[in-house]
Amino acid sequence: RGSAMLVGGVASLVMAGLYRPGPVLMHDGGILANAVSLSLVPAAVAGVLALPRVLPVRAGAGVGAAVAGTVWCHPSAAVSIAVTTAAWWAGMLVARRGRRELRRAIPGLGVAAGVAAVLLVPAVAPGLGQSARTANWPPDTGPVPFYQALGETLGFPYSGGIDPDQTRSQIWVLLLVLVGIGAVVALRRGIGPVAAFTVWSAIVVGAWLSPATGVDALVTRFFYHAMLRTWSHVYLLAPVLAGLGVVLVANRVAVLARRRPAWVALGL
Repeated sequence: RGSAMLVGGVASLVMAGLYRPGPVLMHDGGILANAVSLSLVPAAVAGVLALPRVLPVRAGAGVGAAVAGTVWCHPSAAVSIAVTTAAWWAGMLVARRGRRELRRAIPGLGVAAGVAAVLLVPAVAPGLGQSARTANWPPDTGPVPFYQALGETLGFPYSGGIDPDQTRSQIWVLLLVLVGIGAVVALRRGIGPVAAFTVWSAIVVGAWLSPATGVDALVTRFFYHAMLRTWSHVYLLAPVLAGLGVVLVANRVAVLARRRPAWVALGL
């Protein structure tokens, strides 16, 4: 649990330095509701994922309320939470421990789903109506070559109003993400976060290659086929992998150097 707190602290520091979702949606799009909901999505997903290990079954009511509140901020948050959580669970299914934790989570998830469903009843009809409208919205980008789509997705460029020519990128984020992926895979700590990051990266790459068409359009349709909104999901998961990378490496260095992991993480 101490390592989890360290991961959260590092992730918060990384998130504070990212251009998406908050600054870009407010600076370039003026989309306050979606900016707020996307900012709340990581907390809602964390609550769902914590049910089998950290939180008791009765906490499912609070998690369900949190999910409902996030969706009330902007209906597309339901898709953000569902895709992220499902991809994370798919990664957990690879390991026996992950499958065991998912089985233990069923009662709490049942409570959370029930509470969320009740609180979201008034939003169902308007939300479905809006999804039909957003699905027909024209994309805000044109198709690009694969190398450019990959660079846009994983290069963490600023772009937008402050860097329209895309001359600057947050490469330090990419480096931390790569460290996180390497640490998670090498130390066999469960690939849930890697799976979630990979799924959203694939969706964004697909959206760059063929906007509003293909399999990725099944998701982007809920975000007006707007790269401004869809792209932000990669940025939501990058801090998680960055935090895991710093803390897992710090733990290993601390063992070798016989030091406290917290001090090693601070040094990194």
